[in-house]
Amino acid sequence: MEGALVGNDEIQSAVMRLNEALRQSLWHGSYPALERHALTLPQLRLLEVLDGTGPTSARDLAARLEVTAPTVTSTVDRLVRKGLVSRAEDAEDRRRKRIELTAEGRGIVAQGQRQGLGLIGRVVERLDDADLADLTRLLQRMVSIQAELTAEDEREPA
Repeated sequence: MEGALVGNDEIQSAVMRLNEALRQSLWHGSYPALERHALTLPQLRLLEVLDGTGPTSARDLAARLEVTAPTVTSTVDRLVRKGLVSRAEDAEDRRRKRIELTAEGRGIVAQGQRQGLGLIGRVVERLDDADLADLTRLLQRMVSIQAELTAEDEREPA
């Protein structure tokens, strides 16, 4: 790596530690909402994925969550009973069902996103202007590199 002063392992470790610390803080901050809706973390993750994809099939959800189709089906069943997702007939293929968030499900995801941004904001507000400028520049560069890698992966034959 060009001009690297810190080893890649050390960077990866620091990113993983930050990610875990943010997850733990978010878990503690979200606990009342999770408890109120009796949600498990896998159920919350499914809601988050649906928020990102919009209405989709159980097969697509299973692939995105890296779980089996029966796991998605049972999780969706529970979330339907809680009123957080719904199933609707696919307009293009009536044999398929589209799974989508209800308004209440979208609200839970939005609340979690607000809490997550608040946690990040609390960390960032302790950085000085120079650190903030460096962090912003580096994060933008990492997003750009990730977009390049994704485009390269999509061009490669499977």
